[in-house]
Amino acid sequence: MSNRSAVFGGAGFIGTNLVYQLIEDGQQVFNFDNLSGLGNLLNIAELMQQSRHSFARCDISNPEEIRQALLMAAADTIYFCITPKNPEEESSLENFRTFFETVKEWRNGMADTKLHKIVVVVSEHYKLLGTYGKMYAGLLKEPLHKRWVICYN
Repeated sequence: MSNRSAVFGGAGFIGTNLVYQLIEDGQQVFNFDNLSGLGNLLNIAELMQQSRHSFARCDISNPEEIRQALLMAAADTIYFCITPKNPEEESSLENFRTFFETVKEWRNGMADTKLHKIVVVVSEHYKLLGTYGKMYAGLLKEPLHKRWVICYN
């Protein structure tokens, strides 16, 4: 295992704390955030000095940016720490679908990828919400289901 992780949403509260923990555990971390929601460069200012941390902007609604991030990171684990602004609205989940579909397409097209698993970190608050839960349940039925893990923070 190469100990490389890609964290999407890594400048928000949950993502920042995860990045700190991964670095402490010896991981090389590629941190991606579009900085438009709760993500903030101030949250990761100290991380910018870490040799095992790299940051780049990435918008999960843009498949090309996602593919570039995945190629850059060459990660064995992808962490997804992004919470929708309004998970009860179907339209607010469209960016999530774009992200997961792009990851699936990228993984299927990369025979030599080192990707072992994808971890979706979900706030406990959203665990019970219908639309959000249904989306993840649908993703777990996909061909990569053995690689997908959902954990609640």
